[in-house]
Amino acid sequence: MFVTFLIWLIVEMNLFLLTFLYSTIKATGAILFFVLFGLMCCIFVRSRRTSLLSLLYGKQEDEQDWLGRLFHRVAAFIFKYGFGIIVVLLIFRLIFPHAVGLMLDTLGVLLIWFVGDLLFVLLESFLIFPFMLQGYYKWKYPEEYREWEGKSIEEWYGKRYLKKHPELLQKKIGNQSYD
Repeated sequence: MFVTFLIWLIVEMNLFLLTFLYSTIKATGAILFFVLFGLMCCIFVRSRRTSLLSLLYGKQEDEQDWLGRLFHRVAAFIFKYGFGIIVVLLIFRLIFPHAVGLMLDTLGVLLIWFVGDLLFVLLESFLIFPFMLQGYYKWKYPEEYREWEGKSIEEWYGKRYLKKHPELLQKKIGNQSYD
């Protein structure tokens, strides 16, 4: 439920900011903004997917994956030279403070908007998603995880839950009977 609210909040924030900035960036700028944002999201999600696959299955990155290598090169280029572009724009603003003030203010709002959206994607893919994935598997395979963590039925489910569900105590799991 929390994740759904966060996603709706970001969608509404994007629509709100697009409403105010559309007169400045026009359709081409909006399309370019969201295409660039989509590419960055793909890079982050692919990176997380690759790390989760290697963690879960020991699977390494496919050597034939030219798209993944291209994404990593583009991301490395943006992270390497993006700061330089920002420094050049700030120096340009110091030299010509009145001529480009409105342009750089709009650029600053766009940059904050873009970085905020990217931070949300990073939060979602690197912090929230792994815990949701772990919770899903613990919910789907509770007995296997209980055995894997070496906990008794009472430690895993709790005394109150076992009073409501006594059939768990009679269940035979593996070679052990819990009568």
